[in-house]
Amino acid sequence: MVRVVFYFSNNGVPATGLSPTIDIWNVDTKVQIITAGAMVEIASGAYEYNFTTYDKDIDYFMQGDGGSSLSDRKSVV
Repeated sequence: MVRVVFYFSNNGVPATGLSPTIDIWNVDTKVQIITAGAMVEIASGAYEYNFTTYDKDIDYFMQGDGGSSLSDRKSVV
């Protein structure tokens, strides 16, 4: 398992009380393996997702969506 952490802010202010989601793709196969996985708030704009199917031998692309209340709602890892 890998703990993935995203930080969301709105105009420079930590965004709290969101219900963000995460999408994850396998880079090599170009297959989306997680769709709109729910993240949990940690504190001060930080949210986590426990990636339980993580494989150290696979390269991933991850995109977090903080929701429509944010001016720039997407971030990537």
